[in-house]
Amino acid sequence: MTIKYNPYRRPTKTISLEELKEYFSLPIAKAAEALSLSESSLKKICREHGVSRWPWRKIHSVENKIGKIKKQITKQDKEERKILKDQLETLEAKRDYMIDHPQDLYGPHHTQLKTILSTTTTNTKKKKKRERTRKRRRRREEKRNEDYMKDEDEEEEETTDEEEEEEEEKRSKKADMER
Repeated sequence: MTIKYNPYRRPTKTISLEELKEYFSLPIAKAAEALSLSESSLKKICREHGVSRWPWRKIHSVENKIGKIKKQITKQDKEERKILKDQLETLEAKRDYMIDHPQDLYGPHHTQLKTILSTTTTNTKKKKKRERTRKRRRRREEKRNEDYMKDEDEEEEETTDEEEEEEEEKRSKKADMER
């Protein structure tokens, strides 16, 4: 860290974006205290790096969601676990992107973040849709097979009924001939 000199202002520290990223997991007050700066000075440094707002709230929100999903994974069956793992991967990618590109969280670059994350989410949605379609197809196929088996059983019953009727007719004809 170096100190900038401005004859009209008190000197402020210059901190690289990489150094700032280490403190994004803290609220701005705690981060400023850890860097021994005032909140205003920290905000000024952030603006110099293109970070318009301190990203802690968004990152913290995503980390809470990640924690909830990790708890749910252990309680779910195999299919649900796959879905939750996909969601977990998406959220972790989102968190990592937010930490690496804090300047994209707000402002004109915010749409880039949405595009990147929606691609991952879309892939997850497509997987879920494919799985639902497969299940529907399997159910239809099973139903068709059941219906087919029922039809065959009914045909066999009809065949046996027809055969019995034919035999009765033959017997009655024999009986008539014998009389």
